[in-house]
Amino acid sequence: MSSLLSIRDLVVDFKTRAGNARVLNHISLDVYPGEVLGIVGESGCGKSMTALSVMGLVPTPPGKITSGSITLGDEDLLKVPTKRLHQIRGKEISMIFQEPMTSLNPVFRVGDQIAESILLHENVTKAEAWERSVKMLEKVGIPEAAIRARNYPHEMSGGMRQRVMIAMALACNPKVLIADEPTTALDVTVQAQIFDLLKELQQDTGTAIIMITHDMGAIAELTDRVAVMYAGHVIETGSTKDILTNPHHPYTRGLISCVPHLEKNPTEERPFLQEIPGVVPPLTELGKGCTFAPRCQFQSNTCLADRPDLTQITAEHSVSCYNLEKVLAQ
Repeated sequence: MSSLLSIRDLVVDFKTRAGNARVLNHISLDVYPGEVLGIVGESGCGKSMTALSVMGLVPTPPGKITSGSITLGDEDLLKVPTKRLHQIRGKEISMIFQEPMTSLNPVFRVGDQIAESILLHENVTKAEAWERSVKMLEKVGIPEAAIRARNYPHEMSGGMRQRVMIAMALACNPKVLIADEPTTALDVTVQAQIFDLLKELQQDTGTAIIMITHDMGAIAELTDRVAVMYAGHVIETGSTKDILTNPHHPYTRGLISCVPHLEKNPTEERPFLQEIPGVVPPLTELGKGCTFAPRCQFQSNTCLADRPDLTQITAEHSVSCYNLEKVLAQ
């Protein structure tokens, strides 16, 4: 199956007072029709910057896409004219941003904000666009949608605002939907509702979804394939089942071990959460070796001297690590 969206050797640099920060370092990813691809990693690993690069929203300056390609169908989004990019953004690729309260305009009714996107990309009247915006609110599960469409963002709860963002993103039936931490700051009940909604809409429309998160539970719940990112690199990719049941990279194993589990036979000892020692290093201070080596219990001199390539170990599973035998033996 040919990919719907293909990212190849994408490099994004930011100029900072401390020097050049390579936020994305030769990222390569594929998104296939109708699938949900999860991108997971700690804050600062480059997940959101990958999404902004696809959308053509990298802040320039100080950011700059230095090299690489982002291909949707037959078009390289990094080479198309600005007018064409505006046509693609919102119509063929849409994005749900992290915080709906800051992403929605506080001085316009939510129905008008959805209708604006429809009017921009579709040949319809204002009345038809308004009617479609109400139908989209109904589709994402907002009760009394005709009334709620006349509300301003501050008149809605966090969960309802997030549903409005989803309605806006799906209003023009995009081929690719990027969901950047779509349940941030929502309680667990609303999170579950949003996950169910995304799965239902994805099944109904066939839209491919890129799910960006730091939550391995969300990865297990929603995704078909996973790309694990660390310090601007993709360090492991594979099917969700392979990644969760047979992770190869020490960092992936650390992310999974941080998830709390209920013991079937609890002991008297208090359960504790494991953690990955250290923090993601400043991107201006990355050495020549593996970026995870300073935090890795399996590090060797080779790890510190040279950065491992992403190597395919099965048809669907690739990993970037020099010490796989040690990792898998543990």
